[in-house]
Amino acid sequence: MIFKQATIESHLVTDSDINDCLLIDKPSKISTFDIIRNLKRYFNIKIKIGHGGTLDPFATGLVVILFGKSTKIQQFIQHSRKRYIGKIILGVKTDTLDMTGKILKKEQVPEPSQKDILNIRNEILSINLQIPPKYSAVKKNGIPLYKYARKGINVSVQPREIKIYDFEITDYKYPYITFKIEVSGGTYIRSLAESVGNILKTYASLEELRRLTIDNITVENAVPLSSINSFEDINVNLISSSNLINMPEIIINMSMQKDIIHGKSITIGTTNSNNRLFKLIFRKKLIAIGKLADDNRIHPVKVLV
Repeated sequence: MIFKQATIESHLVTDSDINDCLLIDKPSKISTFDIIRNLKRYFNIKIKIGHGGTLDPFATGLVVILFGKSTKIQQFIQHSRKRYIGKIILGVKTDTLDMTGKILKKEQVPEPSQKDILNIRNEILSINLQIPPKYSAVKKNGIPLYKYARKGINVSVQPREIKIYDFEITDYKYPYITFKIEVSGGTYIRSLAESVGNILKTYASLEELRRLTIDNITVENAVPLSSINSFEDINVNLISSSNLINMPEIIINMSMQKDIIHGKSITIGTTNSNNRLFKLIFRKKLIAIGKLADDNRIHPVKVLV
């Protein structure tokens, strides 16, 4: 049981227009889906609940919980840039690429020099393709890879494009490398830990990981999971989903709002922004995500209300 106490009362139960979010500082040893399942069960929340990107059970840090209509913006949060800090152990290979998995190989290798460690940075920054780990939620033929792995079935997965914006070694005490990194959404840090081992001609696994940011959202603004002990704790910490999306906004009037809700495009004046995606705001509420066409008309991409 994650939560200390529960209530059968819920102001979210029948509110289909709710589009708020909750920022959680996830502890280790539970999954993102554990949090969602327990929110639904212990607080009797009937509306849809989603997330803005999972964290492995052993990892800690920022998780975005999406309620109701805000689940429609999931893709815009999941694909955002993310920053982490973590620790890698050298000389150990596991089936999950982290220290929660089964140890497959272990070796004592000559201690890499400080120069060897510093040379890792450029190698990591040059990586732009990545094959997801076999123990991951990425799906093949509609089935998560981890389900194949648990049955001992090997499946081929196409590499995916990723972007590593920054990587820095912050401490090195053999066999541990502490680092901080900023990556595109969908990047597996466990796989990058394995890459560090390959660069150093040894094995490597991820021992610790903490997510610090998702785009402009920081873990400092999140609520420790241990402090969510009543429905009121959820209610007072809800934030607008508009705050989670890092894109320019356009304030629309009532007539525009009606068109957007019915899937129609709207005409706007010229914009100085180079962005093609915009938040459409009516009375301080996020109504939709719109895409700018060449004719300066905004077409709704995701409508929240």
